[in-house]
Amino acid sequence: MKPEPRTILLELLEMYGNPHSRKHISSDMKRYIRSIRTDLILYGTLSQRQFKAIRTFLVFETKGNVEQVKNFFEPCIRIGRAKRLSGSPKSISETPVNTLERFF
Repeated sequence: MKPEPRTILLELLEMYGNPHSRKHISSDMKRYIRSIRTDLILYGTLSQRQFKAIRTFLVFETKGNVEQVKNFFEPCIRIGRAKRLSGSPKSISETPVNTLERFF
C-alpha cells in the first residue's frame, strides 16, 4: 500500500524534530521543513508559495493525486483561519474566506 502524502510530510516533520534523524536530512530540506513548521506554529497555515512547493512534491515525487493533496492541506487552511479570527469578532465579516480554491 502506498503511503498517504499526509503521512510522508508528517514523517519529514517528525524526522526534523528528532535529533538522531536530523543529520540525515540535507541542509536545504532542513531549512524548508523549519520554515513550514514555523508557519504552521505561528499562523496555523501556509503561504501560497509553500503550498505550491509541497503540492508539487506530493504530486510528482510521491505520486499522490490532487484529492490526497487537498485532503492534506484543507485542515491547515481551516485551522489557520479560525486561529486568526479567534481574537476579534468584528474581523469575521471583514476577512475573506480562506479556501482551497484560492490556492488551486
